[in-house]
Amino acid sequence: MKVNIYLMKATLLISLVALTTFSQSAWAQTSFRWGITAGLNNSVLHHTYLPPNNRVTSLWGYNAGLSFSHDLTKTLSLAYDLNFTRQGEISTSTSPLGLGSYQIIILADYVSLPLMLCYRPGGGRLWIGAGPQLGFLLRGKVYDPQEGKADAMYWDLQQANRFDMGLTAGLGYQISRHLLLTSRYYLSLRPVFSPGANVRSEDIQKIYNRSGSLNLVYYF
Repeated sequence: MKVNIYLMKATLLISLVALTTFSQSAWAQTSFRWGITAGLNNSVLHHTYLPPNNRVTSLWGYNAGLSFSHDLTKTLSLAYDLNFTRQGEISTSTSPLGLGSYQIIILADYVSLPLMLCYRPGGGRLWIGAGPQLGFLLRGKVYDPQEGKADAMYWDLQQANRFDMGLTAGLGYQISRHLLLTSRYYLSLRPVFSPGANVRSEDIQKIYNRSGSLNLVYYF
């Protein structure tokens, strides 16, 4: 889809410009803080096509990593994280003859870099923010919950798009000088899997990451 291609290019451009610009000016001219963050994800894989006897439900996962913040002005700040993120979905296939159903769990592990420009109305404790997010796929696997993860099948990463990119937006509340509570939603613009060498991308269904998270940040 041309719209997605344009959005991906814009997302990558914004990320590169923001990182280079703020890395030069923000360190010297603004208040900088760093800390650790951890939280819960609720994620699902968005399918452009899903057979009638299939359904997907969201899966709870987690994220953890480092968090950074630059106060640019009294009301504006730049916030970004470097996280390990586990996400995926629960997929259920039902027999069209009413002979039962089969369920699998899909897990994908990413290193993610969300980058948000945040606005604090009146310079208060509450902020809203939005920006690009980049990710790198470490591994993916599929398993039957009745058999457990020991029998999981791992993805062939040559058939996956290792680099992910999209848009993220969220809210945050400064609980204290050191503690921050944040909530974010991520919408990926790049498919999880890439088409084969002899397959046109428009001829296959596309699968995109979607996730929401609730995180606690501790700044040192």
